[in-house]
Amino acid sequence: MRKTIAIACVVAPILLGNLSVSAIAVPLQTSNNGQDYYIGVEDLKQWSCGLYTETMERKLTNVGEPQSQAVLNYERTMGYIGYDILPYATTYATIGFGNLKIGEGFPASNNSAEYGVGVHFNLLDKGIWDPTLTEDKIRVTASMEYIASNPSVSGYGMNNSNINFDELSGSLIVSLVNDVQGNKTFLPFSLSLFGGLLYSDLTTNVHSVKQDGEFGFIAGLEVFYTESVSMFGAAQEIGDPGYSAGLNVRF
Repeated sequence: MRKTIAIACVVAPILLGNLSVSAIAVPLQTSNNGQDYYIGVEDLKQWSCGLYTETMERKLTNVGEPQSQAVLNYERTMGYIGYDILPYATTYATIGFGNLKIGEGFPASNNSAEYGVGVHFNLLDKGIWDPTLTEDKIRVTASMEYIASNPSVSGYGMNNSNINFDELSGSLIVSLVNDVQGNKTFLPFSLSLFGGLLYSDLTTNVHSVKQDGEFGFIAGLEVFYTESVSMFGAAQEIGDPGYSAGLNVRF
């Protein structure tokens, strides 16, 4: 039996080598020790990533001639990857696509790629000692983000032309976090109710088009399935209602 296995161990690499000699040109030497690798598991703890989608409505005014108003219906799906430059600060890059639909009197646009950068700050994590409250912690976070897009538009004398949309946004969020008691196999790790203020400045290279209102609010729920994986859903409003949802992963 041992002789048969030994023959197989010798013959099999010879046969495989003849079939795929271009695929393995050097001896395949690997280590099972994570510390031997350039990027080990410990090195990823400063990284995060996720996906999110949102819909919103914004009132726009064309101050040119003739003056008109319309509602911008917007859908956006984005992915991001972040890195902790400080224990309380995360910078990130985001990329995805969006779909803009603008009402009568404005160009109608289609799907377009979007990209941007942002920074997120963890400002406060305070435990609640009052036994009459169910929440365990109060957290305060803030963020700033810039996203750009260049959709192709038609109508309003701009057939198959491109228009630049730039959005500078920010938020200040307060969360009430409850660490769920019980078996974590069947229950989430934590629940977080959050709400706060939003800022969004939407500009275009069509200087006659202006937005109505820059400030709004957001409220939602985030479920932490583990300390590192969470999902959220929120309602938000900046002049008109919108919604957002997403998945966050920390390594």
